Amino acid sequence: MGTALACHQQGLAPDPSTLVTPVGSVSAWTSSCSRVSGDTWGARCLDDGRLSIFIADMTGHGPIAGVNTLRLHALLNDPATDPEEAPDAVLRRLDKALKAVLPSGEYAAMLYGIVDPVAGRFDYAAAGVPHPVVMDAAGRIVASGSGKGLPVGASGAFPYEKRELDLVPGGGLVLFTDGLFSLVDRGHPGADAFERFTVAMEAMVGGGTAAERLDALVSAFDGPCADDVTAVCLSLAD
Repeated sequence: MGTALACHQQGLAPDPSTLVTPVGSVSAWTSSCSRVSGDTWGARCLDDGRLSIFIADMTGHGPIAGVNTLRLHALLNDPATDPEEAPDAVLRRLDKALKAVLPSGEYAAMLYGIVDPVAGRFDYAAAGVPHPVVMDAAGRIVASGSGKGLPVGASGAFPYEKRELDLVPGGGLVLFTDGLFSLVDRGHPGADAFERFTVAMEAMVGGGTAAERLDALVSAFDGPCADDVTAVCLSLAD
């Protein structure tokens, strides 16, 4: 079951090279602490040139968490829903739906948003994930949003709100699950993990763009993962 589930799960995430959009290019890094991951991500090019994107971290690890990622993808890709649905409305819908089908104590920390290249803005809603980060073309962090919010499926009626981040042409938007903190802290994340992550990103030897720095940060860790890891970087067009 584990192997089949892992293969099915891997097929859900898009091939970043197929996400052809005026927004920019997408890069993604994933790693699992077991055969099946409780993390997942996705993105979709909208008809008007915008890009919808999400990351999610289901409760726990292994097959149960993996099955729940399939449920999440099914809800997000329901053909009866509007692909341009507002981010806060998406999380409210998922919160209600997952509350009805997941056992008590199971839920998803996640972030869902839409990148608008014309407005130069990222509209999003969050449910208990690390803060999204905006970097400039030189790899400096210029802004961070808020990832706070109750995980979807925990309440069924949580009032998620829409948030905004201004983007920098030629810069990057970085989204990630909290497993990335385990890489930064070598398997033992603690207090102020987000601050240590931002310091590590800006201090990467060789510098480079947001995507290059994130790749170097992930590649520098060669031990077993203490947690599932997903990181996505949108490299913005000039």
